[in-house]
Amino acid sequence: MKRLNADLAAKKFSHIYLLYGPEEFLIRSYKASLKQGILTAPAEEEDDGGMMGMMGMMGGGQAAEEMNYTQFEGPNVDLNKVRETAQTMPFFAPRRLIVLENTGIFKKEEEGWLEFMENLPDTTYLIFIERDLNRTTRLYKRVVKNWYAANLDHPDNATLGKWCIGTLEKMNATIEKDALALFIEKCCDSMDRMNGELTKLAAYSAGKPITCEMVNLVTIPTIEDQIFAMIEAVAAGKEQEALSMYYDLEVLKEAPEKVMLLLGQHFHRLRIMKSLRDDGRTEAAIASSLKMNPYIVKKMCRQASAFSKEELRDYDILCVDTNTATRTGGMEKRVALQLLIVTISRRMQVQV
Repeated sequence: MKRLNADLAAKKFSHIYLLYGPEEFLIRSYKASLKQGILTAPAEEEDDGGMMGMMGMMGGGQAAEEMNYTQFEGPNVDLNKVRETAQTMPFFAPRRLIVLENTGIFKKEEEGWLEFMENLPDTTYLIFIERDLNRTTRLYKRVVKNWYAANLDHPDNATLGKWCIGTLEKMNATIEKDALALFIEKCCDSMDRMNGELTKLAAYSAGKPITCEMVNLVTIPTIEDQIFAMIEAVAAGKEQEALSMYYDLEVLKEAPEKVMLLLGQHFHRLRIMKSLRDDGRTEAAIASSLKMNPYIVKKMCRQASAFSKEELRDYDILCVDTNTATRTGGMEKRVALQLLIVTISRRMQVQV
């Protein structure tokens, strides 16, 4: 991301960018910033009397920017249409920008694309946005070598903290150190979610520093958060507390089959993480191999440590069996889920 920030600050851009990775907030933000920068930055080194210099000085306003911007999306993009657009001179501006999103051309060797990119007109710039790609393809390697590819992964804790503080400053708000740590732990699964929750906190705080109490009061837990907390209670053998959390989900009209599915998925992931940690894998390596947020992996690894490998295997199987029983009509879904929570909680009571 340092290269992207440097290019935006200097208003000097690579002809091709490839943005990929799991953090949608960063992808959208950099897409918007690059679009704005590429289409509005002045021409870099024109002759004083040249056509490019004239276009750069005249400018065309927002209408010209939109006329010089084209977006293609999906796996069936027509290279010939992209090439035709790329060959069109920009309208009263130094640059034309083409964004190609989720084309899939970086997943396998696509004929013609490499030759097109290497012969791109000087006035045309490309931004590729891909959620899935293959780093072994010639196309990916050539972009890395000749232009720029950015893996927009979830930022680390320190970077998230600085971003949160900076975001709040723009809203004329501040946050206490302990509250910031709590906020990141509660909302670290998505920067989109964090951005929305920071907006609410800034409004609620009304100019006062945001406290831990405000974070707990204002931020809305997701169903995944509730499942995590439910399993914390189950691991501690707190049957009634776990059931109370499930009843809260019922009030929110979460279907029991959805809760059961997420509960089973969570135990299955805990089982995988327990096995990987016992094999000596680091949390960072687990996050990379499972393509999960590192902070969620850290929390889940800590939670998995409360169970033995055998217990997680048994509970994983029990979740699958219970789900099967409800699907075949052998047990009512709500009753089955309550029984599942009670069964695991009471087994864990023996360990506490």
